[in-house]
Amino acid sequence: MEKNKLVFAELDAQKGDPKWVDQIEKDLDRQFPFHEMFAKGGGGQQDLFRILKAYSIYNPRDGYCQAQAPIAAVLVMQMPAEEAFWCLVQICEKYLVGYFSPGLEAMQIDGDVLLGLMKRHLTPIYHHMVEYNVEPVHYMTEWFMCIYSRTFPFASVLRVWDIFLCEGVKVLFKVALVIIKHTLSNKRQMEECQGFYETIQKLKNIPNNVVEDEFLINEVIEMRVFEKEFEAEHSLQVARRNAVKERQLRHSNQIEMAKQVALIKQKKKIKAKSKVQLQKPLSQSQGSLNYLSSDFQDSSSVSYSLPNTPGQKRIDERNLQKYSQSDSIAVRSKINGAHSQSVDELEFDEFPQTENGLYKKTEEKVKKGKKKGKKKKTRVK
Repeated sequence: MEKNKLVFAELDAQKGDPKWVDQIEKDLDRQFPFHEMFAKGGGGQQDLFRILKAYSIYNPRDGYCQAQAPIAAVLVMQMPAEEAFWCLVQICEKYLVGYFSPGLEAMQIDGDVLLGLMKRHLTPIYHHMVEYNVEPVHYMTEWFMCIYSRTFPFASVLRVWDIFLCEGVKVLFKVALVIIKHTLSNKRQMEECQGFYETIQKLKNIPNNVVEDEFLINEVIEMRVFEKEFEAEHSLQVARRNAVKERQLRHSNQIEMAKQVALIKQKKKIKAKSKVQLQKPLSQSQGSLNYLSSDFQDSSSVSYSLPNTPGQKRIDERNLQKYSQSDSIAVRSKINGAHSQSVDELEFDEFPQTENGLYKKTEEKVKKGKKKGKKKKTRVK
C-alpha cells in the first residue's frame, strides 16, 4: 500500500464502467442490512461503493462480481476504505485466484477437489451425492466465493476468516467437510434427503449447533486433512480436466474436419453438375455443326457433276493432265462420283472403266487425235 499511495485516490476519482457501477449500486442494500454501518444513511455503503468501483477499474478483465460485495463489506467493518481495498486485492489475487474470472473455472476445479476429499473422508455421503447427482458447485459456490460471510453468524465468520488469512484456502475445504459431515452424518438425516432437491435444501439449512463458533472451529481443527493431500487432489483434478478438454478439442476438430470434407464434396458435386449442364448445349451445337458439314460435303460433291457436252469433257481431261499424280487421283475420284450421279444424262455405261477410273473410249479418242496431228505435221513438211 505504501508503494501505491495515490492509486486508490486516482481510481476513486474515475467514474468507472456504467455497467459495473449500476450493478454495484443495486447490491449495496443487500450487504448486512441490519448492521448499523450499512443501514440507510450509514457511511458503510458509501465506502463499500468506492471500494468495489475502484476494484472494477483496477481489474477490468474480471470487473465486478456479486460475491466480492460481502467480502468487501466485512473488510469495511474492520478498517478504512483504502486499506480494505488493498486487502480485497490481495484476497482476489493471492487466496481466491480465478474465483471471480469469467467461467469460474477455478471454482469448478475446487468443487472437484472437494468431491475427491469427500470420497476419502466421508465415503457414505459421497455415494449418496453421486446417487442423486448432487455436485459440489450446487451448494459450495456461495460458501467458498463469499468465504462463508453469508452462511454463518458474524462471530463464526470472523473466526473462520482468522484461520483463512493465516492458513489459506485449505481452511475453506475443512469447513465444508465439517458442514457436510454434521448435516448428513446419520442414517435418519440421509433418509430425509431421498432426492436432489431435498439434499440441497438440507445443506442450505445448516443446523444451529454446527454454525456455533466454538463447535465449528474445534471440528475444523480436528479434521485430519493435510496440505499435501490438498495439493495431490488438486493436481489430479487439474490433470483430469485438461484431459477432458483435449478430448473435447479433438472431438470438435474431428467434427470441423468432417464439415469441411462435406463442404468440399458438395462443391465438387455442384461443379460436376455445372459441367454436365454445359456439355449438353455443346453436344447439341456439335451435332448441328456435323449436320451442316455433311450437307456441305453433299453439296460440294454435287458441284463436280460434269455437263453433257463433249467439248467440256475434253477440257476436263486436259486439266487432269496438269495436276500432280496425287491430285489427279483425288480429282478423278470426284469425277467418277459425278459420273455415278449423272449417268442418265451422260450415258457412259456403254464405255467400260479402267483401273484409274477413266473410260477407254475417251482414251482411244485422245490417242487418235494425237496421231492425226502428227500426220498432218509430216504432210506439211
